[in-house]
Amino acid sequence: FALPPVDATLAERMLARIPGSKLLAGGRGRAPVDRAAVIEAIVAFSQLAFGLSPYVAEIDVNPLLAGPRGVVAVDALIVSRAGATASAAASTSRATRLCITRGCQAFSGCTDRARQPPLCKARCAALDR
Repeated sequence: FALPPVDATLAERMLARIPGSKLLAGGRGRAPVDRAAVIEAIVAFSQLAFGLSPYVAEIDVNPLLAGPRGVVAVDALIVSRAGATASAAASTSRATRLCITRGCQAFSGCTDRARQPPLCKARCAALDR
């Protein structure tokens, strides 16, 4: 566990510390998981949590499935902070707002448009209106 935001180096250390971390390397006929995708998911999730921290009390992603072709969050629960509203979250500065859309490869700050897939660019542009 670590407080957000987490960088790739810390995410790698976190993976090494979890019980069963050797299972991520494969074995017994199983292919190794895509460690880079797991690390990217941890980093992106920590950025999301950090950016939404004024509005979100807790986020639980369970399970997070990792395999040789990437990572999938199957289910998530988000608990808002007392008094937080959608309109308050929508009015956050562009620097802290995050693009969270289906089809995104990662969560990116809306100010970092060069790294976003087209769908994310379109969604973030809509947020700026």
